[in-house]
Amino acid sequence: VNDIRAWYKDVSENLGSYEKFVHDAPGESTEGGVLTVYKENDNIRMIKEKYYGESGNAKYHYYFRNDKLFFMFQVNKYYDVPIYVDDSGKGKIEENRFYFYSDQMIRWLDPKKEKVNKASEEFTNKADQILEDSYGLISSY
Repeated sequence: VNDIRAWYKDVSENLGSYEKFVHDAPGESTEGGVLTVYKENDNIRMIKEKYYGESGNAKYHYYFRNDKLFFMFQVNKYYDVPIYVDDSGKGKIEENRFYFYSDQMIRWLDPKKEKVNKASEEFTNKADQILEDSYGLISSY
């Protein structure tokens, strides 16, 4: 996990020096979305997805090293009232952190920052879903 934190720090500190490509992400949510790809020398270092909905938004940040996913940060924001109502920005935020090494999820910290049991079906299903999503994204760019 310490290596992953160091790789995360490296990507975050150098984000401004990477090539940045912004695309619409249509059809993924009711209010649209944005996909941002950060590349260094044709290597994807990070992909950010943000989707907007009537009752909240979702952000997915995928971090890569040598074309391998090593971390995914997910933030879901749930509005207290629909987006078209004033003060819709207020609400609940949930964060999940997913750590990967050699295409295996090694840790999942839930919104309470508690470790999810590696032996659980939920852990296995989430790992498979994230890897499939991330490599689907990376293969498109």
